[in-house]
Amino acid sequence: MTIVMVVEAAVAGVLALVAYYRKDPESVLQSVSEKMLKEYLLAIVTFNSLNIGYSFGLLAGYDSSSYSNYGINLFFALAGIMMPIAMMASLVFY
Repeated sequence: MTIVMVVEAAVAGVLALVAYYRKDPESVLQSVSEKMLKEYLLAIVTFNSLNIGYSFGLLAGYDSSSYSNYGINLFFALAGIMMPIAMMASLVFY
């Protein structure tokens, strides 16, 4: 699966370069390459959000609220979960 994603990103990059050098901003090549790159980035962000969610579960399960930096840890854990969600939303709706 990783090889397929890397090949897809390489093809999208080549299409983007061809569209850039053709100097046609509304070309089909550019729109196809942008769509391919957005799908690739969305897959990466989605996979990483699962990793962040698992790490947050470990933090919430084993961290003690009596720890002096518990609030800071919780803030950054929640920020780490919200950033991929915001990234997915921006890739889908932009």
